[in-house]
Amino acid sequence: MGQYFMFLNLTRREAGGYGGKFGEDFGCNYNAVAKNLSKPTFPTKPPKEVASFPNAHRSHLGLLASVPTELIDIIFGFLFVPQHVAHFAAAHPLLGSQGFSRIVRIRAEILGGITWHCSRVVLVGDYLWRAQNVDGLLPDDLRTDMVALGEELQTGEEGPDDRDPFSLYDFARTHFRGVKYNDVGPLSALQNIEDKLVRAGLSWAQLRTANRMDRTDSMRVDRMLSSSQPTLPPCHTSVLCNMTKRQCVRAQVLRRVRLDGYYGNTKTGDGDDSDSDEDQNPHPSSLSIGLTVFFLTVCSDDWCFIPPYDGKEDDPLFKEMRTVVGKWAGDSLGVFGPEDVEQDMVDVSEEVAHIVGKFLQEEGYSK
Repeated sequence: MGQYFMFLNLTRREAGGYGGKFGEDFGCNYNAVAKNLSKPTFPTKPPKEVASFPNAHRSHLGLLASVPTELIDIIFGFLFVPQHVAHFAAAHPLLGSQGFSRIVRIRAEILGGITWHCSRVVLVGDYLWRAQNVDGLLPDDLRTDMVALGEELQTGEEGPDDRDPFSLYDFARTHFRGVKYNDVGPLSALQNIEDKLVRAGLSWAQLRTANRMDRTDSMRVDRMLSSSQPTLPPCHTSVLCNMTKRQCVRAQVLRRVRLDGYYGNTKTGDGDDSDSDEDQNPHPSSLSIGLTVFFLTVCSDDWCFIPPYDGKEDDPLFKEMRTVVGKWAGDSLGVFGPEDVEQDMVDVSEEVAHIVGKFLQEEGYSK
């Protein structure tokens, strides 16, 4: 049957973004994975058309202008849906800046529960039988919980080869939460959550009424919602940083590794106007950060899935592969724009591109 793998967030105990044998669908760019590891950036100031609304008609003001500022603050504080905040802010031209700031805070909080930025991640194989023996792989709290569960399951007899009572792969299947953020990307996930918040608790009739209300001040509402959207580093210039080992890999170097000959399923996730056409192509012609993450974080006790495919650790090719493959398993990773990379990061782009490119060549993905 072969070995199967699962992409895990060890910090948040979430799983998603890759499931299957190592090497399947490697013709995809997995940009959604890179985007979900990215640091989102929010605008700090609203655009002029949101901050002020010159020449407002008197009917826009109503009695709201006489409401005390403290009460306005309380009302904003009780609104947790960006669309609701935008509609309330659109009711008075003086509420634009406050509404904009409230939407940014709400979206930042929601995105904090979506992105895996600076989380500890691993692509774990179901043949990793001794996860607790891998240095630096497991966070202390996860190790404690796995030991406790192992003691509950212990029958008094040691398993074959003194293996753990269960694997990290098995533990994750039952104790980690499955998420789709690495499949659709964080911005699409954010939009999906906002859409659900708008519909939450509404009957069909109430939802129809709400849809009619959406047309009220729609231009101002739409402008406020669009101008408060976060942005992510463009995939073609972003930098993958290992916050644990203080190393980094640059997308511009990885893109020198050309891919051809195989096309898998779409794994791009949400697009970005700042991304190149190549980044938005589900079947890219060059190596991406998203795909590279899997090579760097893969972990197993059976390495027969990498060249020379026999698991012989004394083989020169195997030793060369292992200088890169799996060396970041369990580390804290984040994707940044080049201007945000900390100065003490050691650039290992060339060696990573060389080894991953060599693997892809062995697999027939690259010439």
